Amino acid sequence: MRIDATTPIKFLDADGRGPYSWFEWPRPRGKQPGKWVHTSELEMCKRGIHVARGPSALVWIDAKLCTVEVRGSHLIGDDKECWASGRIVSVSQSWNATTQRLFAADCAERALLREREHGREPSEASWRAIYVARQYARGECDDAARDAARDAARDAAGAAARDAARDAAGAAAGAAAWDAARAAAREAAGDAARDAECEWQFSRFCEYVNGEIE
Repeated sequence: MRIDATTPIKFLDADGRGPYSWFEWPRPRGKQPGKWVHTSELEMCKRGIHVARGPSALVWIDAKLCTVEVRGSHLIGDDKECWASGRIVSVSQSWNATTQRLFAADCAERALLREREHGREPSEASWRAIYVARQYARGECDDAARDAARDAARDAAGAAARDAARDAAGAAAGAAAWDAARAAAREAAGDAARDAECEWQFSRFCEYVNGEIE
């Protein structure tokens, strides 16, 4: 499974359900895509098969990443698309608890580096939260060490950059990735900087999903 900015993708929760609709999507079996799902009415955010492409897809980060085939009538929104019919083509095996945590740590690290570039040295607790998040992702420390690093980062100074570091050490891998990415984008001042950060995040995300880094 390879993705790029043109690939329609959908995130599902750990149980294979849409995080807002709670709809349990038909899964692929072997090389056979899942069954088609159809709707007769389209209404953005309420009715239809919702997918996203490129950096805007990261707004919807969750535990499972799926590529989707869509067809029929559709609506195009700012950060998603709404289609009449869709089916899951594949479920990524490389977007997992390990890569989600590593991605979160990468996003958080960039937020701290931007703080440093602006003359605001992040706290040692924030740097350590990222270090421990990577250790935890690789099975090199336990829950207690992760929780301690997260709690210490919570009390550190540094607003969004601090939040990104804390979030990287979150208890749930998918939530950690979502929270850290959003905090890092929020920390980038100005629309152009935020757009550039989101572009970088999507590129990094693709590298993990496509197996280019581990």
